[in-house]
Amino acid sequence: MDKKKVISTTIMFLVIVAAIIGFKSIFGEINTLVGVAGITAALSLLGTDYTITPIKSTIYFVFIEVLLGVSSFLASTNAFLGLVITFAIIFFILYQFTYNTKKPTYIAFTLGYFFMLYTPVSINELPTRLVSLIFCGLFIMTVQMIANKNKLQKQSKVTIKTVIESINEEIVLMINNDSIESVNNLNSKTYDTLKEHISDVYKRLDKNIELPVSLIQSLFICQFLESVNLILEEVKNNTINEEFTYILNKIKALLCNIDEFIDRNITVDDVILKIDEFLIVSEKSNSKYYKIYELQGCVSLLKEDLILSKEKNSKEVCKKYFVSNAIDRLNDLKNNLNKDSLKFTFAFRGALITSIGVFVVAFFNIPHGKWLVFSLSSIVQPYLESGQTKGRERILGTIIGLIIFEILFSIVTDNSMRAFIILIVGYISNYQTEYKYQMICTTISALGAASIGNNINELSISRIFFVLLGTIIALYANKVILPYKMSDVTKNEVKNSLSLNEQILAKLYNTGLVNGTINDDLKDVITQNIRLNKKIYFNNNILLSDDLNEFVHKQHIFINKLRFLVNNFKKYTNKNSSHNLVLFYDIDMLLNKDISTKDIIDFLNNIDDRLSKLILINVLELKETIIESKDISKVIYKTL
Repeated sequence: MDKKKVISTTIMFLVIVAAIIGFKSIFGEINTLVGVAGITAALSLLGTDYTITPIKSTIYFVFIEVLLGVSSFLASTNAFLGLVITFAIIFFILYQFTYNTKKPTYIAFTLGYFFMLYTPVSINELPTRLVSLIFCGLFIMTVQMIANKNKLQKQSKVTIKTVIESINEEIVLMINNDSIESVNNLNSKTYDTLKEHISDVYKRLDKNIELPVSLIQSLFICQFLESVNLILEEVKNNTINEEFTYILNKIKALLCNIDEFIDRNITVDDVILKIDEFLIVSEKSNSKYYKIYELQGCVSLLKEDLILSKEKNSKEVCKKYFVSNAIDRLNDLKNNLNKDSLKFTFAFRGALITSIGVFVVAFFNIPHGKWLVFSLSSIVQPYLESGQTKGRERILGTIIGLIIFEILFSIVTDNSMRAFIILIVGYISNYQTEYKYQMICTTISALGAASIGNNINELSISRIFFVLLGTIIALYANKVILPYKMSDVTKNEVKNSLSLNEQILAKLYNTGLVNGTINDDLKDVITQNIRLNKKIYFNNNILLSDDLNEFVHKQHIFINKLRFLVNNFKKYTNKNSSHNLVLFYDIDMLLNKDISTKDIIDFLNNIDDRLSKLILINVLELKETIIESKDISKVIYKTL
């Protein structure tokens, strides 16, 4: 077992226990579970950085906590009111905290609502509960400020320095003609590292959060490093000539300069100066080896990006590069309010069955019926695959937990010792990664808390009955109420991604033909495609398909090549103000006609203008990437 994990987990456990004891002493025993839910929420939200907009986020979480408190108070007064309010609240929470591109974080808030619903307070006690909830909202942001303040900036620095080291090592291996397997491993590792970090930055941009200029500059550097890494992937199996070796060594020197910039040892102007030196050297090359000019294009793009970030504020930079907020939010709403949306289907299904459960338990005044509601809440899942898995594991974990509980609590009858056992079980649960073992710990803790002052045999029978009933109902609901099958949805997303690829090429061709500028319409389609492929990547954390991984990788290559083409189009239209229609006729021919490889090579060799040749090669590479993606998609349709 990892010693560091044991130490950190033990410290966290002691802090949590101390926090719960402190919370209980301030707000009373009846609000203890409110504190438990608040602490759980604070911990579960650490994966998302809310510190970039601290005031707005603080108001947001305080509002949610108070809303849960007021709603649970009203819902506890009447079965019919409970039905309506529970549906609205659970729908809101599930919709807000279920994401298409990362792990959902709704559990702490739904548990908090049900904790309060089943430990109701009187009207006189309500103000204390609301104050405790305000405290929870403030606590969430306090933990955020401690753990996540400047986290993205720090993460960005570490990522860039790590990647620079890997790419330098990759270049050395390639120049020395060392093991291809070692190059492959470094290349894959670099690709994964950059993909995760760039995705984290884009999450902020998706929310229209104004990022610091330094973070935008880091994003541009990461995109540059990703482009270099993808180019190295394409040439790793080829013999590297002397001229390309020379350029690779110049890239290494430039990476060293970027590393100094990240450490703030040199300024952005110094980096731009070093970039100019590289471009002067590479411009002198007359090589027919196209990858030299791709590397040159990478460096040229970085120069433009850094100049823009230096001359404009972050809002203007984002407006130039990314979709406007109005378009972004409109598309987000349109994409999520339908039966094919993970957020909507899960929110509706979860809200419907839990609110009906709350109504039935309250209307018929069922003893210990809250366990039915808790089971419904935990078993209903965003997608069909996980609900089936969790249902089986929950039943097995509950049965094992019941057996352990019966043995332990039959021997230990003292309430203080029982409470100590519950805390120890909670500590052990921190080391469990499988849901089955988590459920064993949860069952012992829940039954233990309920057993103090009660007949444990009666509680065990009620517990197992309601857990089984809730599990069966939730599993059935996952199948029949707007079922969301991850594999089917992902296949459809792959199909849509391919369609968007072709739309992007068509729009880019028309844009270059008319005026050479990138408008919001084109940016919108590109952003949709990036988002779609992030969803496919996230879904594959569940589906675990190598073919899906390869498809997403091809899409990264597509976007990278697209950036080159956009940049070369811009250079071409600036150089040829008369818009040389011959080039666009050639592009149309390459895109839409079936031409042999030999004819293409002969055709390109007869073109004198290097920029035109580069654009045509860009187009061919994009076309080839689309064809490869389609081939992979056919396998995906069959195997998923």
